[in-house]
Amino acid sequence: LMAAMMLYATDGNGVPAVKGELVNGEFRDMVCTASEGRPGFAGIGDKQYHHFTVTLTEPVKNFKLELQSNSDATLYLTMREDDFAWLTDADYLLVQSGATKTLEIPVLPAGKWYIGVYCPETVTTTCAKDKFEVSGNLEALMGIPYYILASWTN
Repeated sequence: LMAAMMLYATDGNGVPAVKGELVNGEFRDMVCTASEGRPGFAGIGDKQYHHFTVTLTEPVKNFKLELQSNSDATLYLTMREDDFAWLTDADYLLVQSGATKTLEIPVLPAGKWYIGVYCPETVTTTCAKDKFEVSGNLEALMGIPYYILASWTN
Protein backbone atom coordinates (compact mmCIF):
# COMPACT_ATOMS: atom_id res chain seq x y z
CA LEU A 1 0.00 0.00 0.00
CA MET A 2 2.82 2.40 0.84
CA ALA A 3 4.45 1.80 -2.55
CA ALA A 4 1.16 2.55 -4.32
CA MET A 5 0.70 5.72 -2.27
CA MET A 6 4.19 6.94 -3.17
CA LEU A 7 3.68 6.08 -6.83
CA TYR A 8 0.47 8.09 -7.07
CA ALA A 9 1.74 10.90 -4.83
CA THR A 10 4.63 11.50 -7.22
CA ASP A 11 2.70 10.88 -10.44
CA GLY A 12 2.90 14.06 -12.46
CA ASN A 13 6.18 15.17 -10.85
CA GLY A 14 9.64 14.96 -12.42
CA VAL A 15 10.29 13.95 -16.02
CA PRO A 16 7.01 13.79 -17.95
CA ALA A 17 5.99 10.42 -19.33
CA VAL A 18 3.51 9.48 -22.03
CA LYS A 19 0.71 7.21 -20.78
CA GLY A 20 0.24 5.76 -24.24
CA GLU A 21 -0.46 6.17 -27.94
CA LEU A 22 -4.10 6.82 -28.80
CA VAL A 23 -5.46 4.55 -31.54
CA ASN A 24 -7.95 5.82 -34.11
CA GLY A 25 -11.49 5.13 -32.91
CA GLU A 26 -10.54 3.36 -29.66
CA PHE A 27 -11.48 4.77 -26.27
CA ARG A 28 -8.73 4.81 -23.68
CA ASP A 29 -10.31 4.18 -20.28
CA MET A 30 -8.53 6.09 -17.52
CA VAL A 31 -10.61 4.70 -14.68
CA CYS A 32 -8.33 2.60 -12.45
CA THR A 33 -7.66 3.43 -8.80
CA ALA A 34 -4.34 3.37 -6.98
CA SER A 35 -5.13 0.02 -5.41
CA GLU A 36 -5.46 -1.60 -8.85
CA GLY A 37 -1.77 -1.00 -9.61
CA ARG A 38 -2.28 0.15 -13.22
CA PRO A 39 -0.95 3.74 -13.33
CA GLY A 40 -1.10 3.78 -17.15
CA PHE A 41 -4.89 3.63 -16.86
CA ALA A 42 -5.46 5.52 -13.61
CA GLY A 43 -7.84 8.40 -13.11
CA ILE A 44 -6.24 11.84 -12.89
CA GLY A 45 -5.41 13.49 -9.57
CA ASP A 46 -5.28 17.09 -8.45
CA LYS A 47 -2.90 19.35 -10.39
CA GLN A 48 -1.73 16.40 -12.54
CA TYR A 49 -1.13 16.12 -16.26
CA HIS A 50 -1.69 12.94 -18.24
CA HIS A 51 0.10 12.82 -21.60
CA PHE A 52 -0.78 10.82 -24.71
CA THR A 53 0.40 10.83 -28.31
CA VAL A 54 -1.13 10.40 -31.75
CA THR A 55 1.24 9.69 -34.63
CA LEU A 56 -0.04 10.54 -38.10
CA THR A 57 1.99 9.41 -41.12
CA GLU A 58 -0.10 11.56 -43.45
CA PRO A 59 -2.53 14.47 -43.08
CA VAL A 60 -5.96 13.36 -41.87
CA LYS A 61 -9.47 14.75 -42.16
CA ASN A 62 -12.15 15.20 -39.53
CA PHE A 63 -9.78 14.82 -36.59
CA LYS A 64 -11.78 14.67 -33.38
CA LEU A 65 -10.50 14.46 -29.83
CA GLU A 66 -13.06 13.69 -27.13
CA LEU A 67 -12.61 13.85 -23.38
CA GLN A 68 -15.48 12.42 -21.33
CA SER A 69 -16.11 12.02 -17.63
CA ASN A 70 -19.12 11.66 -15.38
CA SER A 71 -17.36 13.72 -12.73
CA ASP A 72 -18.40 17.21 -11.69
CA ALA A 73 -14.72 18.15 -11.80
CA THR A 74 -13.08 20.39 -14.37
CA LEU A 75 -10.52 18.86 -16.72
CA TYR A 76 -8.56 20.70 -19.41
CA LEU A 77 -7.62 19.31 -22.83
CA THR A 78 -4.49 20.42 -24.71
CA MET A 79 -2.74 19.40 -27.92
CA ARG A 80 0.62 20.30 -29.44
CA GLU A 81 2.74 19.12 -32.33
CA ASP A 82 6.16 17.56 -31.59
CA ASP A 83 6.30 18.22 -27.82
CA PHE A 84 4.35 17.96 -24.60
CA ALA A 85 1.15 20.03 -24.62
CA TRP A 86 1.45 22.14 -21.47
CA LEU A 87 -1.12 24.83 -20.72
CA THR A 88 1.51 27.49 -21.45
CA ASP A 89 2.43 26.39 -24.97
CA ALA A 90 -0.30 24.19 -26.46
CA ASP A 91 -1.32 24.62 -30.10
CA TYR A 92 -4.90 23.79 -29.08
CA LEU A 93 -6.36 24.44 -25.64
CA LEU A 94 -9.81 23.78 -24.14
CA VAL A 95 -10.09 25.16 -20.61
CA GLN A 96 -13.78 25.83 -20.04
CA SER A 97 -15.35 24.44 -16.88
CA GLY A 98 -16.56 20.86 -16.81
CA ALA A 99 -14.91 17.56 -17.59
CA THR A 100 -16.27 16.88 -21.07
CA LYS A 101 -14.46 18.46 -24.00
CA THR A 102 -14.45 17.98 -27.80
CA LEU A 103 -11.78 19.32 -30.16
CA GLU A 104 -12.54 19.10 -33.89
CA ILE A 105 -10.00 19.94 -36.58
CA PRO A 106 -11.08 19.64 -40.26
CA VAL A 107 -7.57 18.77 -41.51
CA LEU A 108 -4.68 17.87 -39.21
CA PRO A 109 -1.14 17.69 -40.65
CA ALA A 110 1.02 14.59 -40.38
CA GLY A 111 3.32 14.43 -37.36
CA LYS A 112 3.55 13.39 -33.76
CA TRP A 113 0.87 15.13 -31.72
CA TYR A 114 0.99 15.29 -27.95
CA ILE A 115 -2.28 15.40 -26.06
CA GLY A 116 -2.54 16.57 -22.49
CA VAL A 117 -5.28 16.17 -19.92
CA TYR A 118 -4.84 18.48 -16.93
CA CYS A 119 -6.79 18.50 -13.67
CA PRO A 120 -6.87 21.99 -12.11
CA GLU A 121 -8.90 20.64 -9.18
CA THR A 122 -7.22 20.53 -5.78
CA VAL A 123 -8.00 20.16 -2.13
CA THR A 124 -7.15 22.40 0.78
CA THR A 125 -6.06 21.11 4.16
CA THR A 126 -6.47 23.33 7.19
CA CYS A 127 -5.55 22.69 10.77
CA ALA A 128 -8.55 22.81 13.08
CA LYS A 129 -8.47 22.65 16.87
CA ASP A 130 -7.78 18.92 17.13
CA LYS A 131 -7.79 17.64 13.54
CA PHE A 132 -7.04 18.44 9.93
CA GLU A 133 -9.96 19.45 7.74
CA VAL A 134 -9.87 18.77 4.02
CA SER A 135 -12.07 20.72 1.62
CA GLY A 136 -12.45 20.99 -2.11
CA ASN A 137 -13.01 18.24 -4.66
CA LEU A 138 -12.07 15.14 -2.65
CA GLU A 139 -12.60 12.98 -5.75
CA ALA A 140 -9.29 14.37 -7.03
CA LEU A 141 -7.47 12.60 -4.20
CA MET A 142 -8.47 9.17 -5.49
CA GLY A 143 -8.25 9.99 -9.18
CA ILE A 144 -11.00 11.37 -11.38
CA PRO A 145 -12.00 8.75 -13.96
CA TYR A 146 -12.26 9.78 -17.59
CA TYR A 147 -12.25 8.45 -21.14
CA ILE A 148 -10.34 9.86 -24.10
CA LEU A 149 -10.90 9.12 -27.78
CA ALA A 150 -9.10 10.26 -30.92
CA SER A 151 -10.73 9.59 -34.29
CA TRP A 152 -10.12 10.65 -37.88
CA THR A 153 -10.51 9.70 -41.54
CA ASN A 154 -7.76 9.45 -44.15
